[in-house]
Amino acid sequence: MKTLLAFFLCCATVAAAAATEPPNKAPAPADAKLDTASDPKTTQAAPEGTAAPPAAGYIESAETHCQIGKNFLDNNLLDRALKEFNRALEMNPELPIAYHNRGVTLERLGRKQEALADYARATEVAPQSPDYFVEYGQACMRMLQWETAITAFLQATAINPERSEAWRDLGVCYLTLNRHEQAAEAFQRAEAESGGETAMRVFRAQALAAGNQFDEAEALLQDVLKEHPDLGSAWRQLGIVQLRRGQPAAAEKSLANAVELLKNDPAILLDYGAAQTAVGHADEAVTTYKQALALTPGDSGLLANLGLALLASGKAEESETALRQALAADGKHVQALLGMARICKQSGRLEEAAQFASNALKLAPEDVSALALYGNLLLARGEFNEALTTMEHALELAPDDPQILYNLGTAYLKAEKFEQAVESLARAAQSAPDSTNIWLNLGIAYQRLNQHQDAARALGTLLLKEPGNADVRAALAESLLRADQSEAALPHLLRLNGDYPDDVHVLSMFITALAAADDLTTASSKYEDLKRLDHAAALRLLDETPKLRGHIEGLASAAEPEQRSAPPPLPEHQEGTGAEVPAPSSEPESATQEQPESESAPASQTAELPAAPTPVTDVVPRAMEKDTAAPSAAGPGASVEPEEAAEAVLPLPEE
Repeated sequence: MKTLLAFFLCCATVAAAAATEPPNKAPAPADAKLDTASDPKTTQAAPEGTAAPPAAGYIESAETHCQIGKNFLDNNLLDRALKEFNRALEMNPELPIAYHNRGVTLERLGRKQEALADYARATEVAPQSPDYFVEYGQACMRMLQWETAITAFLQATAINPERSEAWRDLGVCYLTLNRHEQAAEAFQRAEAESGGETAMRVFRAQALAAGNQFDEAEALLQDVLKEHPDLGSAWRQLGIVQLRRGQPAAAEKSLANAVELLKNDPAILLDYGAAQTAVGHADEAVTTYKQALALTPGDSGLLANLGLALLASGKAEESETALRQALAADGKHVQALLGMARICKQSGRLEEAAQFASNALKLAPEDVSALALYGNLLLARGEFNEALTTMEHALELAPDDPQILYNLGTAYLKAEKFEQAVESLARAAQSAPDSTNIWLNLGIAYQRLNQHQDAARALGTLLLKEPGNADVRAALAESLLRADQSEAALPHLLRLNGDYPDDVHVLSMFITALAAADDLTTASSKYEDLKRLDHAAALRLLDETPKLRGHIEGLASAAEPEQRSAPPPLPEHQEGTGAEVPAPSSEPESATQEQPESESAPASQTAELPAAPTPVTDVVPRAMEKDTAAPSAAGPGASVEPEEAAEAVLPLPEE
C-alpha cells in the first residue's frame, strides 16, 4: 500500500508544488488561474523579504497582509506568515486566497485538519473558481481522504471541464479506490484535455491493467513505446502488466529497459526485483533489492521483497532477518507478515505461521494470497472445514485464478470430497493446461472416485507433455491397471521398475500387470524381489493374485514339495498413490533420452487418451511448477501440497 500511495502522491507532484507555491490572487473569472493577492494600487510599497519595514506610502489592508504573509511563507517563516494571514482574515473574512495560504502554512506546521478546513473554506468563499477546488482535492489526497478529494475534483471539472489536472487527479483517486473503469475514463479525459499528453495514456493503461483488461493495457503501452521508445515509465508499466498476466520473462526484459532509462530509481528496482523473483532469478533479485536499499535504507517494502527473494533462493535464515527488519520498520506490512508465515511453515512452526498469516488477514481480509496461505496452514493442522471455508472465500475473490482453484481442489482431496476436487481441478486445468500439479491431482481425484478411465485420460494428457515425470507415470499405470488395461500399463511399469527397483508400490503394480498378461515367469521372479523388500506386501499381493499364487506353488511343489499354510487374510491392495496426493518428481536424464521402444505405447494402447490441450502461455499458476530433471530420492509418490499465490509486491508505475 505504501508503494501505491507513493505513486499517487508522485502523480500529484504538480498539485504539491501548487500547494507549496500558493496562489496569490483571488480568482476572478471561473477559469482564471490564481495570481497575486492584492490590488496593485495598494501594494506598490508592500514590504519584501523577511524583515524589511513598510515602505513610505504603505497602506494596510487584508490584501497587503496576505502578500506579506506570502513572503514569509516563501522564506519558510511559518509563524510570522500565520500571523499575517490571520490579520488578513480579520480584516476581510471573505478573502479566499488568505484561507488557501493559511491552509498551506498550517499544513507545513503539521496542523492538517485545520489546514483542510481552510482549503475547504476557500472553495466556499469562491465557489465558481475551479482552482480552489483542485487545490482542496489535492490536499485531501495528501491526507488520504479520497472520497472527499473525488467530490472536489468533480466540482472543479463541472466548473471548467477543460482542467486536465483535475481529471488526472480524479483518475488517481478512482484508481486508489479500485474503481478501475472510472479511473480509465478520467485518465482518457485528462489525455484529451491536455492535448494528448503521453503520461495520461500510461496512467490509463495502468487503470485498464488494474481492472484486468490486460490486452487493452498492453496494446496501449506498445503504441506509446512505438512513439516514445525511451519513455521509462511506459516500459515500467508494461513490465508490471506482463508480470500480472503471468509473463515473468517478458516482464523482466521490459523492466530491465525501465531500469536502464530511469537509473537509481528505488521504485523501478522494486518492480525489477519482483520480475526477477517470478522468473526464478532469485539471486539476481537479491542483488537488485540490495541496490535499491542502498538508495533508501530501511524501506519496509524493499526489505520485505528482499526477504521474499532470499526465501526463494533457499536462504531462510537471511530471509527471516530481512523480514523481521521490515516488520520492525512497519509492523503492518502484509507481505512481510506473509513471508514470515511461510518461513515458519517451512520450519514446522505451524502455530507461529498461523499467527503471522492471521495478522496479515486482519490487515488485508480480501488479500487472496493471505487467504490461500492461511487456508493451507489450517489444512496442515487438519482443520479441514475451516481450511475449505477460507479457500472458498479466496475463490469468491478470484473465481478464475488457477492457483486458487488448484489449492481448493487439493484441499478437497485431503478432505476426501472428491467430486468437489474434480470440479475445482478441472476448472484449473482449463485455465492453466500446462500445469503439472493440476493434471496430476485431477487424475488422482478421478482415481478416488473410481473413475479410472477419466483418470487415465488426465494423466495420459500430462505424460504426453512430461514423459520424464515418474509420479505421473506411476499414477497413470495404476489407473490403467484398475481400468483393466494391463497391457497398456506394462511399458510404464517396466520403465518405473528400472528406475526405482526397490520401490514396493511400483514393484507390486508391475507384478500384478505381468500376471494379468500371463507372463507368470517374470512375475514370479519379481515376486521374489518384492518378498525380499517387504514380506507382508508380498503375501498380500499373492493373496490377491490367485493365478500367480498357483504358479508359484506349482513351482515350489515341483522343486521341493512341502506343506504350505495359507497366509492369513489381509486387507485389499491399496491404491497406488495412496492416502497422499503425489507430487511431480522426475527421472534420470538417461531415462528421457534412451527410452524403450514401448515408451510410446501408453497413448496408442489406450485409445481414450486425448491429445494434449493447446497450451495457454499467458495464464500459469504462480510459483507452482516443479523441475523434473531428476528422480526424487523417495521415488514416485511424494505428496503435492497446495501452494500460495505470488509473493512479489507489485507497485504501480510512477511518473
